[in-house]
Amino acid sequence: MLGLGQSLSKTDASANAAAEGSGARVSFSNTKSLSFDGVNDFMQFSSDPTTTFQSLLGAASFTISYWVKAPDIVKTGSSNTVTFANGVGTSGGVTLFGLGVIYGPGHSSASLRDVIEFKFQGPSGTFFSTQADHSSATLSDDTWIHIAYTSTIDGTSRDGKVYINGSVLTNNSDSNSISGGDFSSASLPAFAIPATFFNGALSAFAEVSLDEISFYTAAKSASDIADIYNSGVPKDESDRTRLVGYWRLEDNGTDSSSNSNDFAVTGATFSTSVPT
Repeated sequence: MLGLGQSLSKTDASANAAAEGSGARVSFSNTKSLSFDGVNDFMQFSSDPTTTFQSLLGAASFTISYWVKAPDIVKTGSSNTVTFANGVGTSGGVTLFGLGVIYGPGHSSASLRDVIEFKFQGPSGTFFSTQADHSSATLSDDTWIHIAYTSTIDGTSRDGKVYINGSVLTNNSDSNSISGGDFSSASLPAFAIPATFFNGALSAFAEVSLDEISFYTAAKSASDIADIYNSGVPKDESDRTRLVGYWRLEDNGTDSSSNSNDFAVTGATFSTSVPT
């Protein structure tokens, strides 16, 4: 079942499935990325930013894929790098939200050292929570990396995997306390990329560049993720099966999928630095 406003890719699913496994796509023209200054830049869904992410992906297995570059990708001490989105809410119960939060080797909490985290915990429980060990990945400052997160619904549970540059990482933990992990009807106090909300207000902003963001209502296989990574050169994702959001960030926040969930960009600037 697809969530609110979702549809399958425009082309025939069986033909696309064959193409995914064959590496049939070709590299394409990628000329721009979006640069956030870490002071007050962000982007949000033009539709309700507190519900759009959940309505797109919450009822299904899913994949999130994006390219990111940061001047200080692995911070020292107890700081972290938010590569996509983060948040804490306490009004009406605790909400913890993190997509691609990277913690360094010297974090004060031993359980977070060398961890990249994807998590959504609402007041009634945890929809998904995956902490993977990124120490095997090469994370260099001012260098583009590809991050993908897959979440597979398996009966009453969700199984998460994190990939960096096409390679799957080892999980330190992976769990959900809400049976089935369906978060399609959950709400967030706020949602912005690449920022942290505290309760309903944006309280911190990440200094990163982002490019070629895509969402799918399927947990893509390891070979699919390797094909999306394509040895460091993004491909056209417009015909990949189960695509429900595709933001190329070529001079605007337009969603190139059929769902038209555009991003409204605030302050961030478009740059000619792209993954190559």
